[in-house]
Amino acid sequence: MIGSLLLKGWAVSVPDYEGIRSEFLVAGTEGKAVLDGIRALDGFAPAGLQKSPKALWGYSGGSLASAAAAQLQPSYAPEVKLAGVALGGLLGDVREVIDAFSGSFAGGGIPMGINGFLRAYPELDLLQYINESGRQKVKATEADCLFESVPRYPFLTLGQIEATPDALSTPAVAQMLAENSPRSMPGAPSAPVYHYHAKLDEFAPIGPARDTIANYCRAGTIVESREKILGEHLTELALGAPGAVGFLDRRFAGKTPINTCRTVVR
Repeated sequence: MIGSLLLKGWAVSVPDYEGIRSEFLVAGTEGKAVLDGIRALDGFAPAGLQKSPKALWGYSGGSLASAAAAQLQPSYAPEVKLAGVALGGLLGDVREVIDAFSGSFAGGGIPMGINGFLRAYPELDLLQYINESGRQKVKATEADCLFESVPRYPFLTLGQIEATPDALSTPAVAQMLAENSPRSMPGAPSAPVYHYHAKLDEFAPIGPARDTIANYCRAGTIVESREKILGEHLTELALGAPGAVGFLDRRFAGKTPINTCRTVVR
């Protein structure tokens, strides 16, 4: 996908948005890192891109980072001007994503994901909510990427590693998950948004994504939302890309964005 953009003559910046401690799913870290990456790009004079229009594009975990960046931009980086924001397979709510992974073939992603929150929130002592078997799995996946952790523990359920039932509903944990979820984070993008999602997405439930997009519309953001009846999370990664590129192309050309908010907000 990056290659296809380079072939169009665009410059592509790929930020290490999880930071030096790999704070996976920690929206504040990720959103600010995306915006700091654009600041760094603008500050790199030899690239000559200071006056070029800029946009964000993220899918799945990258959608959370891009959505967080877009929501933080007006307050954190008002000098960063975005022409558009493309969000695919949007992770609107972290708790619902965890529930979707639980018991699926990708269940091994849960202990890996816990590591990011352990690093970002040491004061919460999150391991107190994890049993001994779960702690071993968290430790075993601390250096993993998602595609390494998933085959370690296929079909792992959240209940198998919790020290107490429904530990994620503990007030401190629930608040942490909410503040890292675009659906419940404050702020809205100042740039037009393109949202694409498979209705049957098994890892990024569409309900929280719809809620997030509706929040944007209510805040005055122009949103073009496209949902597909057929497909799921991985297929939409590829099938939805042309629509995202077309949106970015139109935004860079200064064309008026399409607004589907009338059908999004009910």
